[in-house]
Amino acid sequence: MTMLSNLFSRPPLAVAELREGLVVARGVVAEVLGQLELPVPLPAAAPPREQIAVAGIDIEFQPFLARPICERHERGRPFILRDPTGRALVRLAPPGPWGASGRLGDEVELRLGRPYLQGVDGERDVLLRTLAIGDEVVVAGRVHFEVDVTGKGVSSYREAPAIPVIEALALFDGPAWAQATGWHALPWYRKLSLIVCNR
Repeated sequence: MTMLSNLFSRPPLAVAELREGLVVARGVVAEVLGQLELPVPLPAAAPPREQIAVAGIDIEFQPFLARPICERHERGRPFILRDPTGRALVRLAPPGPWGASGRLGDEVELRLGRPYLQGVDGERDVLLRTLAIGDEVVVAGRVHFEVDVTGKGVSSYREAPAIPVIEALALFDGPAWAQATGWHALPWYRKLSLIVCNR
């Protein structure tokens, strides 16, 4: 995240302002693409699977006379980020078997600040956070442009429609972004005092 820390001081760009390079963009999840495989059933209060773009899942299990076991799973699929100025495609993993499995790439940092949804899978407790259609999202990553195969892009008679593609390095929901930018805005001595007080 050190590579992206200097981007917190600038407001996120609108989709129409995206240029090739490292950027931060803000919008809502407008559409999800592809399939999403999850290792556990969804809790009752979760959004429908077909609307989920990204899921952070904690699975906790207490074996008899042993320490608790906690597993962390992060799953996602490409989605369309939309704001009033346009739309962009967000990719969460490189093409290939790893991305096809639904796992986030190793370089992707997922920060979700909303409350957990609780569920049960047999004897295991499931804690779920999601980004779904209609949710606010802030994406930091590298942008390049590709031909828009969805047919919804703007084009001229000389050029095929293009869409900005963000290869995500970090994903934030609204609460997590507010927390990250609030921390970055603090002067160094306030950060230090908070770290010392919370040791």
